[in-house]
Amino acid sequence: MQSDEGLYSAPRWRLTRWLAEPGLGVPDDIRAALIVQLYGSLPVFAAGAVNTIAVAAVIAGRKQTAPFIVWLVMEIAICLARPRRARQRASQGPCPLPDADRSSSPARGRLER
Repeated sequence: MQSDEGLYSAPRWRLTRWLAEPGLGVPDDIRAALIVQLYGSLPVFAAGAVNTIAVAAVIAGRKQTAPFIVWLVMEIAICLARPRRARQRASQGPCPLPDADRSSSPARGRLER
């Protein structure tokens, strides 16, 4: 599976950095490759988009009430808007990966403040 390293944004929020952190002892080049594959991979995005739309569609189909239909429409709109926003961010260049020293790892089991 190939990923274009210039078409991703590294996680910016503390929680997403914590979730994406491979842990202590992982070499920097492997760490960077793992994050690029997670955030820059089209199959990962496509699977997430199909899943979220499918869940919203099944529930909207079963309940057929305004809130669930609005939820489905919003999911579709968000999934259509995300690739465009990703292209805009990619034109600004990839975000630098957070330093391993400063970021929290899952092994620590907490978020840094």
